[in-house]
Amino acid sequence: MKPSLINLLFWMLCINYIDCQCTTNTVGKIPKPPDDTDHGTNRTFLLYNDQQTYEINCCGYISQWETDARYTGDLYAQIWRSVGGNWSLIGENNLTISATGSKIFAITLSEQIAVEANDVVGFKSPGLTVPNSKKKNGGNSFSVLYKDGSMASIGDTESFSNYVEDMVTDVDKTEFAIMPTVGPGSSPSFSTTPTTNTITDDSPIGTLVLSVNVTDVDPGDSVVVSLSTIVPSSSAFSFNATSMELQTTSALTFGAFQFTFTATDHCGNTATHTLDLTVHNPPPVIHNLPAGSSINENSKTESQLYTINVTDDSANDAITCYIQKTTPQIADFYIRRTSLDTYEYSIYLGSNANSHLDYDTAPSIDLNTCCTDAKVSVCSNYTVTLIKNHPPVISSLPATAVDVYIGSVEGTPVYTVATTDPESDSMTYEITCNNSCPFRVSENGEILVNGSLSGLNGTDYNVSIFVFDGKNNVGPENITLSISGTEPATTTTTTAASVQAATDGVDSNTLSAIYTVAGISAVTCCSVIGVGLLALKIYRNVNRQIKPSIGD
Repeated sequence: MKPSLINLLFWMLCINYIDCQCTTNTVGKIPKPPDDTDHGTNRTFLLYNDQQTYEINCCGYISQWETDARYTGDLYAQIWRSVGGNWSLIGENNLTISATGSKIFAITLSEQIAVEANDVVGFKSPGLTVPNSKKKNGGNSFSVLYKDGSMASIGDTESFSNYVEDMVTDVDKTEFAIMPTVGPGSSPSFSTTPTTNTITDDSPIGTLVLSVNVTDVDPGDSVVVSLSTIVPSSSAFSFNATSMELQTTSALTFGAFQFTFTATDHCGNTATHTLDLTVHNPPPVIHNLPAGSSINENSKTESQLYTINVTDDSANDAITCYIQKTTPQIADFYIRRTSLDTYEYSIYLGSNANSHLDYDTAPSIDLNTCCTDAKVSVCSNYTVTLIKNHPPVISSLPATAVDVYIGSVEGTPVYTVATTDPESDSMTYEITCNNSCPFRVSENGEILVNGSLSGLNGTDYNVSIFVFDGKNNVGPENITLSISGTEPATTTTTTAASVQAATDGVDSNTLSAIYTVAGISAVTCCSVIGVGLLALKIYRNVNRQIKPSIGD
């Protein structure tokens, strides 16, 4: 039987036969009708010929043997391979022939022989030569080789001689009835290899990502595994085809990666496997938000409102916290890092925030507070509730005019404005007058002479007083200041504890004693009722010792 046109085309396309997979086809032939010829006992034949009738032309496995038996007995169907000028026994199947005639033997998977291109069919009969044969007339020669009494086992090499059937013709043309069926074999399998995995982006170099497990049901098949693609491309991973392990080789970026592995057996059968890897970035965790606090709408100084408790399980991440937005929009809130040893951040209220805070229009403010590791941001809410600020109160002013002595000099206090504030806010004062005002007000609320009062005798000034606590402006509250030529009297009362009797300077003859009025700078006269008791009357701008008279 000549090789088919399909086989010839297959041979031409497969320059390297080992890379060409077998389709399901037969090799050899069953010649009909057979000759009535015996071929000896305990003889091994190697059916090597230049027509390649018994030569394998592809890579695969023998799944079946067919023979036409002349005798019964054991038949060892064999595959031989030329190695360095000798022939090596690649595999054999022991077929028990219990009856003559045509026989087909299916070979179990575990017993199938792996074949490659250029392997040659042979057989061994321990007794009489089992297969029928037929001597071919004319045509190309068949160089049948043989060996008597061969004891070769699988893997052994053997030397053969040319087989001359009739000892007359020097070239044998015998065809034997043995024909194997070859097929492509089975593809490798990744059946037990995981398809998904998750690792963190701070995984150290050398972290095991995947152990690849590949099997091939074909006996003795060798499988090579390669990493075909990584999507998206990354140099942070490496696959070792010997250990079959995928490991990290550098710092990781977080995200999803897909790895495609290809397993190829010695005949070119392939299988692919996909691993979906998630490189997880543990996001920052804010432990104490949402939260909130209350502040006065008249807050004027920078103050720390709240410390954020934030952590990140990724060892390589740096955390930054910030206010993404405020509702309503106010620029007076911000976040500052308050510890360099840890990622501690605090929410602050800026100075002079009172100019933007208004309880009536926005009694609460939401701060959308976020922390990020430059990969993922997490946000939560911090709510600032405003406390309404109450205006300052100016105590009742006198209903009648306050006399101001025309001789008062610059800076002389003429009246002190008494003011209270419910929140104890710092206050500023302002006054206005009719005409050119000869008065000013101090930061403490004292109305002072501002310049000379000369020539203003008998002039009344209507003074309007204003008080501002940073949020509320109170006023005007009005007072009349009247300039006169009469120096106004002042009455002051003190206790006896403020007068200290002098222990020296006592006049025993006149029974008089000298006393000092302590803490009083304006004294003119006084009368002593008794030692330790002092009644002060009207006094003027003099600072002196007084010598009281002591009665019985």
